[in-house]
Amino acid sequence: MLFVGTQTNDANRRIEIDFDGLLHHTLIVGQSGSGKSFLVARIIEEILTRSRARILVLDPNGDFRRVSVANKDIWNNNAETLSKLDHLTTRSGIESFDNQVAFDSAWKKRRFVHLSPTRSPQTPSSAAASHLLWVHWDSLDSDQRSFLLNASSATEPKVFLGLKAVAENARWMSQRRPGGGVRLDLRGLLEVAKQFAESNVSMREYEYAKNLTRDDWYAVQAKIDDLLSQYTIWWSSIYPNEGRPSGLADFVDGSFEGNTRLPTYWDALVLSLESAPSADSLLAAEVALSRLWLKAKGEWRKRAEGLSSDGQGGDGRVPTFIVIDEAHNFAPDQPTDKLRNRVTARLMQIASEGRKYGLYLILASQRPTKLHRELVSECENACVLRLQSKIETDFAVQVLGLSDAEAHSVPAFTKGQGVFFGRWVGGTAQLNTKIAPARIVVGGGEIGHSWKTIPDETPPASPLSSVAEFLRTVLREATKPIDLATLAALVRAKFGEAETLHWYGRASFKALISDLEPSEIVFDLSPPGFAYLRSVQHGQVAGTAEGLGAGVDDEVGATISLVRKHFDIPVSSRTAFRGLFEAISAEVQANEFNLSDTSKAIRDRCMAAGNPVARSLVNFVLKGAYLSGHRFVSDVSQSPSTIASAFLKSVFYSLRKDGIRLAPRTEEIITEFYSGGILETVPVVGTETLVVTAGSGNDGDTDHSREESQTLLDAPLAVESVVEGRQAD
Repeated sequence: MLFVGTQTNDANRRIEIDFDGLLHHTLIVGQSGSGKSFLVARIIEEILTRSRARILVLDPNGDFRRVSVANKDIWNNNAETLSKLDHLTTRSGIESFDNQVAFDSAWKKRRFVHLSPTRSPQTPSSAAASHLLWVHWDSLDSDQRSFLLNASSATEPKVFLGLKAVAENARWMSQRRPGGGVRLDLRGLLEVAKQFAESNVSMREYEYAKNLTRDDWYAVQAKIDDLLSQYTIWWSSIYPNEGRPSGLADFVDGSFEGNTRLPTYWDALVLSLESAPSADSLLAAEVALSRLWLKAKGEWRKRAEGLSSDGQGGDGRVPTFIVIDEAHNFAPDQPTDKLRNRVTARLMQIASEGRKYGLYLILASQRPTKLHRELVSECENACVLRLQSKIETDFAVQVLGLSDAEAHSVPAFTKGQGVFFGRWVGGTAQLNTKIAPARIVVGGGEIGHSWKTIPDETPPASPLSSVAEFLRTVLREATKPIDLATLAALVRAKFGEAETLHWYGRASFKALISDLEPSEIVFDLSPPGFAYLRSVQHGQVAGTAEGLGAGVDDEVGATISLVRKHFDIPVSSRTAFRGLFEAISAEVQANEFNLSDTSKAIRDRCMAAGNPVARSLVNFVLKGAYLSGHRFVSDVSQSPSTIASAFLKSVFYSLRKDGIRLAPRTEEIITEFYSGGILETVPVVGTETLVVTAGSGNDGDTDHSREESQTLLDAPLAVESVVEGRQAD
């Protein structure tokens, strides 16, 4: 028996829920502040302390992000109530968990796992494990993959065939050549699609896709790239040797494996979605519910085929309760998008067929009128807490079966007062109940009393204070000093191009941060420039090879410093340069070149790939490639290696023109670093001059062109002609 409270008019009469009555779908309704979350928490507590059942929680508001933590204050704040409940339970001959020692002991025996799509929630309980919420592409079934690739619009037949070829090749590569760096994630598929576009894959095994043109393969890349950027919870590593973390499907499976020593095993799995975009929340719900359905159905099939699930000839399966807060957002009466419709359909499937597989819904909602009607009709258990809206109250009467007599009282209910009816309380009676306190930490709740005090004077708002706080946050999470170019790119991404175009009236980003003067942040403005927090990166060396990427030794650092002294190239890492050339290649092949628009699009691509770069660096590379004679047009190869080679030719040409002689080893270091490892050999630089086409100058003369030798730093005029597309072929 589960103990959820006492009768409102008789505090000596317990309200108990029979286990068999609980094995039906349940709906809990109540407006904000009615005690809905505390009732759900109490039910979770009773299930986990009194049975072997497991619980999956979809938590869109973060109310249950600390479900593993026993509330130490509850025993003092509600001492009299809990003492009386403890006495009533003990007197009935049932083990009581309304005393602190018994509850803490029982709660520590259960395994809690929290998954969050942002940072892992901090849970001080040793019984809880917190992980980032990841979805692995290869863990989805074929129907889910097909849906996600076609959700936005119908896929053209050629693109569909291309996607099929990409998936087959990626699977073959990952299985036959595991050291090749190709993974069965979206980033791996994107890399394979690029190889198809560049004709680097034999079509012998892909006859059905041999007629695809390069544009078709670009469309395949666009499909994959769009899906990669639409959701933030995909795991798609940019590092080939990075270990794959456990994903959502792994954790759902974990509790069905039967091995309690597995890190993925759980008694309660909480998906904390309060900081997730709507798309991520729905995708997580779809994956979790689909996987849960698959595993529960598999367990049922084993039992139906006579395979014992407890090893002793009996049925050792345990029920799984699916708790969904704000359920109307996951299964609305009229779904507005395709993914939400799939989640609704999955919940309907569980509601209509889930009981035989051991799946039971516990739905909570403030707006039952917005919940899918067919889903409501499947709920045979109900509890109605305070409702002020007559529409919602009438719905509770007409659809849920709330009696007219109780309906008149519902608007005046106190917090934690509700009416239980349905199978879980015998099926006939409607019990007006004072719900017992929850013994765990539950989020939400009413606002405190401190707002009633007289406030201090509010200082004028300063945009610089927001920038300073943002920088503190970024540096607090960094493991080493961050170069100023990367910081500038992050600030632009955070506060927008318009706000940071002139750096709040300062001449440069360096000038801006010089005015911030936040005591915690140390700014080293000597080239290449770095920032760090005293409390986090104290004692680390900033301003030398820091920030240039892993594996930068003194020789490489000295060489890069030499190049920077000549060109003042914005500081960046080897990895950033590689990602930059790949982004440039993808952008100039997808869209017509225009320096301003192309530069912005390239920075957006880099940011989406987790590789923020400064605008000055993007423009510097584009100008360098152009000055070596490279043209961003369709009839010229735009591969990353071609663009990197053109850029490096300009670098070496300018160094030689200024009389700088480089040793072969130095040239190799420059090539490897500034190409991001794309180029294996030093590009050959001839003695010819760079061809520069004059654009519109201040005098408006656009009728002539000239050839002259220029260094990269002397060439702004030449590149301006590219902006408007006026260069001569």
